[in-house]
Amino acid sequence: MDLNSLLGSVMGRGQAQAAPKSRFNNSYGANVVITDGDLPYDTAAEVYGAMGAAGAGFFQIWRKTVLAQRGIRWGSGNALTPYNQGYMWFALLDKTTDFATGVVRLGIADAAEQYVLVVKEMDDTNRLHTTTNTTITTAQPTDMAQMIALPEQIQKPIVGEDSKIHIKYAAISRPAAEDSAGFSIPVTNYTL
Repeated sequence: MDLNSLLGSVMGRGQAQAAPKSRFNNSYGANVVITDGDLPYDTAAEVYGAMGAAGAGFFQIWRKTVLAQRGIRWGSGNALTPYNQGYMWFALLDKTTDFATGVVRLGIADAAEQYVLVVKEMDDTNRLHTTTNTTITTAQPTDMAQMIALPEQIQKPIVGEDSKIHIKYAAISRPAAEDSAGFSIPVTNYTL
């Protein structure tokens, strides 16, 4: 039995599970940003404060709990229609020194965070931000050709009520002290 089947069979309300197509009546693309996160993951200081030391592995730096009668899946749109799919950016930096470098991992989890699935993993030095670290605004790419595409990740289940989407980060190098963080990552929201 694969993990998605196992999740669907053993997890009830509030669990990451594949929803039947008829369960949700509406879906639409959106982007999540830091302030969409749960406490204590809804400010830039909390995001970069949750990072571990360089080389220490993955640490959860952001999390969002799905509301009642809702569903979320990472990504939006379709890769076959590039102007319709979502594009993302992500940056952690010290305005006087440099960017942090590492690996960004998008994941989903059940309500108790016992069942966790990795949805996508990427190196943040490759097109996730500009090369200008003076502010979080100057770190944001504005041209989709310079950003990472993230179409809806249909190979993973829709995350339902009380379950979570999260971002984990494994730092490879860190500046002396990060003072800015930001991201905009596409998701598909589902409603009843």
